[in-house]
Amino acid sequence: MSWITTVRRDGRPHVSPLVTVWFDGALWFSTGAAEQKAVNLHANRHVVVTTGCNSWDQGLDVVVEGDATRETDDGVLAQLAKAWSAKWDGRWQYEARRRLPPPRRRGGGYMRGPASKRPPVTWC
Repeated sequence: MSWITTVRRDGRPHVSPLVTVWFDGALWFSTGAAEQKAVNLHANRHVVVTTGCNSWDQGLDVVVEGDATRETDDGVLAQLAKAWSAKWDGRWQYEARRRLPPPRRRGGGYMRGPASKRPPVTWC
């Protein structure tokens, strides 16, 4: 599990758990168009994604920050669906669907961070 922090329109942070996958040199996640993180991302692309363990002397904690953009390529979405399904041993089923144009007030969809010195952050 990972945690995503997005920024609400009024500047307050919003933190939510989510499932991530590393694919093609970037970190990806998904969200529904009506979820608060999608609404936040539509207005402000700044995010922080964190993951780690609850042990002081074992494991690794990871923090990735960046700006998000939406991924709409059907081929990429299909590959991501396979990556998530493989990660969860078939317990969760993902399906790539053609994206509709974004609603006026809501965000969502597969998103990918920009190319930069930091690893890109991507979510759906």
